Amino acid sequence: MSQIILDNIRNDETVYHRFVIVHGRVTKINSHTSRIVTVKQHNDTFPEQAWVVTGSYFKALVHVVPGVNDIRFRTDTGFELPLRLNYQVLNDNPFYRIGLVVGRDSDLRFDAPYGMKNDLDEAIRKLRCAAYLWQAFTAECMYRNGFGRRTFRLEEEIQPDTMSCQSKWGTERLTASIHVLRSEKTAEEIRSTPPDQLFHVAGNAVDNLNLPEPWHYVCMLLDTRYNPSSKEVRGHVALGGGTDMHKLGVFGSHSLHSFPSAVEYVVPVFSDARRVPDYLANDANESSTVWECANIGIGAILHELGHTLGCPHQPDGIMLRSYPIFNRSFTTREFECVRTGSKGLAPVLAKDECSWHYLDLLRFYYHPCFRLPSDHVYPTDVETSYYVRDEQIVFTNKTGIFLAEIEYNGQTKGWKIFNPPTEEAGFTDAEIRSLSNANPGQDYRIRILSRNNKAIDLSDIPGIIRNAKMSTNFGNVYRSERFGLRGCNGNELSDLLFQPDKKITKIRVHCGLALDGIEAFFGSDSALLGNRGGSPHDFDTEGSRISGFLIRSGAWVDGISIILENGNTSPFFGNANGGGQKLYKIPEGSRLVGFYGTLAGFMDSVGFFIQ
Repeated sequence: MSQIILDNIRNDETVYHRFVIVHGRVTKINSHTSRIVTVKQHNDTFPEQAWVVTGSYFKALVHVVPGVNDIRFRTDTGFELPLRLNYQVLNDNPFYRIGLVVGRDSDLRFDAPYGMKNDLDEAIRKLRCAAYLWQAFTAECMYRNGFGRRTFRLEEEIQPDTMSCQSKWGTERLTASIHVLRSEKTAEEIRSTPPDQLFHVAGNAVDNLNLPEPWHYVCMLLDTRYNPSSKEVRGHVALGGGTDMHKLGVFGSHSLHSFPSAVEYVVPVFSDARRVPDYLANDANESSTVWECANIGIGAILHELGHTLGCPHQPDGIMLRSYPIFNRSFTTREFECVRTGSKGLAPVLAKDECSWHYLDLLRFYYHPCFRLPSDHVYPTDVETSYYVRDEQIVFTNKTGIFLAEIEYNGQTKGWKIFNPPTEEAGFTDAEIRSLSNANPGQDYRIRILSRNNKAIDLSDIPGIIRNAKMSTNFGNVYRSERFGLRGCNGNELSDLLFQPDKKITKIRVHCGLALDGIEAFFGSDSALLGNRGGSPHDFDTEGSRISGFLIRSGAWVDGISIILENGNTSPFFGNANGGGQKLYKIPEGSRLVGFYGTLAGFMDSVGFFIQ
């Protein structure tokens, strides 16, 4: 007899995705060795699955349905272990849509070995299975690194399911939707499009759907073709990214033939050491065998999905192409590898697997796509702002900054994690270079991430610090960040400066649905930046100093609110729903000494001087 021990899950846990990776061991008792572990699903809602035991270790993909799931593990030597899991579907979370982009005259087929099924139905099966592997893999990485059982959600609906080849055709379950998106281009036009433009071909196909915003989409170009003569993959690009409203990852279909099409084929595919025929693409020269080809194809799309979640290229992990060993997350034995010359590895343990980098997992922890019901929801209209103080650049976000990443040469080179998150994070140029080992002449970018899924990305920090300082007849003053993107091509106004000892008694804001001007009063005197358009709105400082401003801006300045040291805040003057919101706090020990900005029909940027 043998005893089953589960290493990465406990009874009565709650999970939030359909297929759960379970790691386990089978202990040998009385010289009996188990070779197979079968998993019987809850109420036979999914066919029973068998998983290989290698050196007493096994890995299983366990299917769950919404609600309580009573699952039973059984060895071929007769020992059983029950497991109860609760599956909660996170219906309020944003989800990823998965699609196949096809030419308007596409033959709806993909590159495959002669005799292999390669029609649209098979493409849908394979892409659906890959999506569930991405989801399960990410969930296991999050759990293993202490972030709980969370992963991104897939768009799912009750429809004929293809995730088990044992199910009768047409069996309906809650399963991932795979959309077919018709491009305006023909298949040959797609194949003839330069790779750097294929992202827009896929993006246009998604845009034509007029989806509610924001949306997250991963697309595969079905009409990709490999030319053996020129060794060129046509109709393929590997790109991921987008805007705040549109997130898109795109990849070609040249590796799709190697993907598993159902749970029963996951281990066989990742164990298939047959050579890929020469008339098919060998992506990155790392796809010589079927299992290696599947790793590159499935893993590379996951890499692009990572970019849509804001992940840069990291020092290691999925975002540095660690996915040539993606198979190890689902198997306990690795076969001959042409890429490395290895004859195999057994057993494959958790320490041998690839993963997301810790910084990616930390980013996911605060991402709305990974939100759990118990998580605090942070306001999304709060932007990260910055100011210069002496030789420091200081970033602020009232929801809390949790990470600073420093990047150069196309890769993250250094970082600082804030645990707990902080509302302010300041750095000198020397500190940033020390964190990232950047030499004095090395250009770099710093990226600041906050708990409300906002990021600010800046380069030339020495220049920002240097240019913020300005000499006046009453000493050095510091220029704040500019709020507003000068989207109306406004003219630069003359700097409005006033003596530090002049006491501001009132601020008058001139505005309609945008800021027209801001006027400071010093008793009976006043000074104006901008003009007196719109309507005037007065706010008395009540003898207190101004400690900050709340600004809403985008292409122009939508409006502003004044904050006093005594805690009082003015009403918001302008369009309270426009642009993004930023809080500018006057640093402790400093005071407001002026304004600057640009003016078109109204103000399209504004900033502050402090001393």
